[in-house]
Amino acid sequence: MSWRLWLKSKPKSINLGFYGEVNAGKTTLANKIGVDWADQEVGVVSEIPHETRTIQKLEKVNFSSNGTDLDLTLIDMPGIASSVNPKEFMKHGLTAGEAMQRAKEATRGIVEAIKFLENVDVALVVIDAAKSPFDQVNFTIIGNLEHQKKPFILVPNK
Repeated sequence: MSWRLWLKSKPKSINLGFYGEVNAGKTTLANKIGVDWADQEVGVVSEIPHETRTIQKLEKVNFSSNGTDLDLTLIDMPGIASSVNPKEFMKHGLTAGEAMQRAKEATRGIVEAIKFLENVDVALVVIDAAKSPFDQVNFTIIGNLEHQKKPFILVPNK
């Protein structure tokens, strides 16, 4: 089914989920869309892995094109990872205690993001084009989307 037909057959509001690996550029992309269409950012961008550890939403972002009006909810997901190592956070200046806390929050965020797939209408899967796209995290995200029959768009970034 074409995207135009799909959009016309759907309700006039869509939950748009931003999925991908840690630091792939999900929040940057969500912020760009949010600022361009609603003058608001969705979340905070950081070089430190797992800056987004809880689901962030920007609701009622109006999109109009070719006679189609949509209200989007931009949903920035925590980055998906196959493991979370507190030592990675310490390389960015966090103390051992802060790193352990961030690792716990990041792990909860990963689980929350996967569970939230059922509430997403369309997913943008942001892939770091500087890395191989054929890794366990990308296969896990895409496999879950396909299993739930969720439409998605692969977005190479960086």
